[in-house]
Amino acid sequence: FMCAAVLLLGIYLLLSRTKATLYFALACVVMALRECLQSQAWTYFPINGNLSFMLEYLSVVLLTVFLSLYLGQYAIGRFLRSIMYTAIFCSCVYGACVLFGDSIFYTSVLKYYQILLVLCIVPGIAGLFWNMRNPTKEQGAAIYGIAVFFLAALSDILMYSDIFGDGPNAPISEIAMLVFMLAQTVSLFLMNNRVLAEAKEAEQKLETEKNALEILNRMKTEFLGNVSHELKTPLTVMSGYAQTTKQLAQQPDTLDSAEVSRRMTLISSEAERLSLMVRQVLDVTRMEEGRMAMEPVRCYADEIIHAAIETHYPILNKNHNRLEIRIESGLPAVSADPARISQVIVNLISNAVRFSANGLITVSARREGSNITVCVEDTGTGINPERLPRIFERYSQKQKSGGGQDTGTGLGLYICKHIVEQHGGAIWIESEEGRGTSVFFTLPVL
Repeated sequence: FMCAAVLLLGIYLLLSRTKATLYFALACVVMALRECLQSQAWTYFPINGNLSFMLEYLSVVLLTVFLSLYLGQYAIGRFLRSIMYTAIFCSCVYGACVLFGDSIFYTSVLKYYQILLVLCIVPGIAGLFWNMRNPTKEQGAAIYGIAVFFLAALSDILMYSDIFGDGPNAPISEIAMLVFMLAQTVSLFLMNNRVLAEAKEAEQKLETEKNALEILNRMKTEFLGNVSHELKTPLTVMSGYAQTTKQLAQQPDTLDSAEVSRRMTLISSEAERLSLMVRQVLDVTRMEEGRMAMEPVRCYADEIIHAAIETHYPILNKNHNRLEIRIESGLPAVSADPARISQVIVNLISNAVRFSANGLITVSARREGSNITVCVEDTGTGINPERLPRIFERYSQKQKSGGGQDTGTGLGLYICKHIVEQHGGAIWIESEEGRGTSVFFTLPVL
């Protein structure tokens, strides 16, 4: 018993600070003390017989208290809790009788204490078994040991009470305690293994989440640097062209209206580009806060496409790309937010013209089953196949544009995906590096 107590206390102190382990270890210490007293080993120590007799009775009290506390770790519900507290209270009262009364008194009171224990053991164990009808492996081992020990304890109480007449008094609770100890050791071992496995799993999960947060933080830092650079570029271009245009305007005799018009077009193009980037940043903020609302109405995809192209394409197209529109006639109406769908088309066209130089931009729309499929196709640089699986993620790593510079915020396709999916559609990309890219999205028809 003492070896088991030392082992369990080691488990409690080093591995798992579970109360069940501590209470059962203390019960083993008490049982070892009781065995020492009953085996007359006390005669080797300066302890008188009366003290040994009192300690033997106190060992019963302490064993009952620690085992009640141990079983209380499995007790669920007010009924089992009340039984546990009753057993502990009665044991404390009887312990006081042993400490402050003489041997005749506490020996005569013992039978009433045993009756109370029987009244607690029978319903308590029955209730505990009922609550553990479908036990785990560790609970099954614990239940087996509990059943063996408490049935043996009940048998010993009845035997010492001579309810079934005089007969050979051969207590079996000590042997049952060994079985109980082995069963509980197995149970606690399984429980500690489970706790350690859960702790390791939680640690691995925290490590994974930490790595993900570090990656996201790094991506946001890169994003802020990119946005700062991208916002500065159109501002520098607009400022430069505005200053040179002002110088031209101060020389009316040599004023070239075509050159002024060209420069003003470039200023307008950079302003549109700047507006698009700012709008993307604001849209992502709204999406993360759940404030990006859609206002669907009955509308037509061809009208949205034509309006977006007429308004934005002349300004966005700086790389001298040709535009071709292929829209199937008689397309049915859709339920969509025209402003948001126009935003998707403008984002896709903006990507197409930036990654193409002296190429062809094709915007098409056709009906496929219960959906309208819109496609923006270019003959530009294409996309590296390694980037395609993560192309719709926030802050996706960018690549060189048709003009050889890093452009954009890396948010456009992420926003497009959110808007399209909010409309019940889907979006995907087909691309071949060096030959161009096609971006498709669908809208359900009414």
